[in-house]
Amino acid sequence: RFRRAAMNYSMPAAPSAALGLSLLRDIDTYVAAARERAALVSQVDAWVGATDGVSWVRPEGPGYGCVALPAGTDDVAFVERLHEEHGVMMVPGCLWESPGSVRLSWLQCDAPSLQTGLARLGDAVAQVR
Repeated sequence: RFRRAAMNYSMPAAPSAALGLSLLRDIDTYVAAARERAALVSQVDAWVGATDGVSWVRPEGPGYGCVALPAGTDDVAFVERLHEEHGVMMVPGCLWESPGSVRLSWLQCDAPSLQTGLARLGDAVAQVR
């Protein structure tokens, strides 16, 4: 399978194989970290449930979801203001064919950072309600 992937994705075989082998040696560490981050969905789910004006369909897969903003919210203007006023960067839902929402990801952060980001996101949501 690796050889076929190398052919299909034009990956240089030797460097890719070396990288793959180094990752496989520590696979348990990577799997544990991925499971820990995926479990953060519960933290996001609790925030959505406690925040007036937002909703989502809890994702089946790990790492990211789409949060619907209060009705009538311009998602592009919202994420621009969110970044300028609260220091939080998000992707507007219109880029994912879901205007009026934002894409939220928790794969690259720890629980305290996510909690801080959600609090700031909640402050921004409260400003538009």
